[in-house]
Amino acid sequence: MIVVLNGYPGVGKLTIGQELISKISGRLLDIHSVYNVAFALTEFKSPEFIETVEKIEAIAHDLILRLPAEIPVVLTTVLAGSSDWGDAEWQRIVRLGRERGSVVRRAYTLRS
Repeated sequence: MIVVLNGYPGVGKLTIGQELISKISGRLLDIHSVYNVAFALTEFKSPEFIETVEKIEAIAHDLILRLPAEIPVVLTTVLAGSSDWGDAEWQRIVRLGRERGSVVRRAYTLRS
């Protein structure tokens, strides 16, 4: 199972994710774990930023695929509105879910 918590910054995705994994004995991949390296070493939204995020995400997704299928994974992300970047991000999440044998549906966005 993969659970995706999507919402604007500061709405509590990480807090909810931490609580959820404690209840379902899962793993949490918070968006900040992926983005922090890119934020530290590249210009936000530059080609280098996007490339860095995609590379880190690919490593993380590969590790998720190595986990036993019975271990739930909670992802947090910020996919607000429609954009090429957001659409590509969502497609990577859908592909991860399919490769892991999970059903992926977009449901709710957390808002403050």
